Amino acid sequence: MLDNINENKLLFLDIETAGTYATLEDMEQNNKTLFQLWDNTGDSYFRRHYVEDARLSSSELFKNMVHYYQSSEELFVLVLVF
Repeated sequence: MLDNINENKLLFLDIETAGTYATLEDMEQNNKTLFQLWDNTGDSYFRRHYVEDARLSSSELFKNMVHYYQSSEELFVLVLVF
């Protein structure tokens, strides 16, 4: 099956995400709704599923986990065409 692939006709997609806010404090000041979502669901979710980070403050946890928390991210798609 892979023998039939023309290497000159491949298209590579790289989907990346980037946090919308650098800190939890920035998010709290600029987007109360998103902050409440983090406060009500994100914080507790990551504390349950990443027990090694349970000791962190909410701000530290946000900084470590923001790339997993989709509602606080923007999506970047890089398409390489040749």
